[in-house]
Amino acid sequence: TCQDVNFTSKLANHTIKSGYTKIGDKGQGVYYIFYGALNTTVADLSKKPVVVYLEGGPGLSTFLVNFQAIGPYDIIQGVNSTYQMTPRNANNTWNTEFSLLFIESPIGTGASTAGDASYFANSTSDIASQVLKSLEDFFGNCYSIFTNKSTTPSIILQGHSFAGRVAITLANQIIETNSPLRNYTKGVMAVSPALD
Repeated sequence: TCQDVNFTSKLANHTIKSGYTKIGDKGQGVYYIFYGALNTTVADLSKKPVVVYLEGGPGLSTFLVNFQAIGPYDIIQGVNSTYQMTPRNANNTWNTEFSLLFIESPIGTGASTAGDASYFANSTSDIASQVLKSLEDFFGNCYSIFTNKSTTPSIILQGHSFAGRVAITLANQIIETNSPLRNYTKGVMAVSPALD
């Protein structure tokens, strides 16, 4: 089950949701932040593909790319060293055409929680398994608009650097395990991938 974190913004002209997907019984939670496509009603969200963004490392947070590259907001330093969240120009965000789902993986990265060190991933396959459980929970339980199979959007997995390897492994696991996401996963993008 998901634990919602309230995230409100006067800037939002779209759906924003953040929280934790539970992938174990010992407090393990994968943090996510979801931005519905800009200027899209909740009822129409299923018509826009969702880009699932995974950062490399392994263990680098998605926050940097979210707030300084492809997300709908920039965080800039304001007066007296305060920081402000400001909308990014629509031409400079992927969120114009896609919904974005940033996943903090593996467990223990960024805001994600491990419960204890025994739950840290030891391989690319472990990381992909954690993300798969998280995605199945998100699309199956966390966000009611997507829990009806007829309203599940197309999913594109995007991995940067080492996460390019994770995204490819994840796509393979979706197929091999006959995941409920199998019919909705439409592609994989590996950006500057760290491949053998």
